[in-house]
Amino acid sequence: MKVGVSTLILSHRSITEATKILVDLGFRIVELFCDSPTFHPDRLRDEEIDLLLDWKETYGLTYYLHAPIEGLNPADSHPRVTSETLRLYQRSVEISQRLSCSGVVFHPGHLTRPDASREEGIRNSIRLIQSVLETGEGKGGLFLIENIGMKDATLFRRVPDFSDFIHFFSSEQVKGLIDVGHAALQGFDLIETAHCLGERLVHLHLHDNSGTEDGHLPLGRGVVKIKEFLDALKKRQWKGTGIIEIFGEEDFRRGLKESVQFLDFVSTGR
Repeated sequence: MKVGVSTLILSHRSITEATKILVDLGFRIVELFCDSPTFHPDRLRDEEIDLLLDWKETYGLTYYLHAPIEGLNPADSHPRVTSETLRLYQRSVEISQRLSCSGVVFHPGHLTRPDASREEGIRNSIRLIQSVLETGEGKGGLFLIENIGMKDATLFRRVPDFSDFIHFFSSEQVKGLIDVGHAALQGFDLIETAHCLGERLVHLHLHDNSGTEDGHLPLGRGVVKIKEFLDALKKRQWKGTGIIEIFGEEDFRRGLKESVQFLDFVSTGR
């Protein structure tokens, strides 16, 4: 498994400052979290693009882009929400193409009401993502669909629901992303989820939590069965990418160090 890090941990910094800090810490795979006051599709400047591209070449970086999430919901049926989600998802693909990113992370959406229909939400999400795919096919790298949502709000009650969603898309540009923290909150068995996704699984979001809140804690601080899951992937010689996606804290370097040490222990046993 190749290991990278998300700029989510430094979302209060500019995208160029955050990226340079992470590169200076030794990371060569960076997922650019595109939903912060300092980095958003509607506020990205050409000079930031140029600098990120310069570092990509200078340091041999691999970029991924995480599309915006705030106020967006592909599963929603409200025309305003649908229109804005489609616009910003398409814009994310354009930015990903400009940065030569290896892929774009998309949330499939969530239920907004207790009485909302999961089937309708899934249909809405598929329709919107298909629209993004039609305008961006072959552009922006892979489309990485992430499992999200607490049990009551998620589109996917069971692991096969998520797997079926991914496999619905015939395009090989669409792949699966397992967020291990979200999976724990959804009640998903991580190993079963990887098995169901099969070859479509190419990307992970790695963070821990208490089992009740989406805390995005450093690896090893919570109750998520991350080691067992990564051990299983190691046995099947999985070659995908794992992104450390933890929230920032006063000493963000400590959280990153703990997470890297955790992954080193899983990898080497030491």
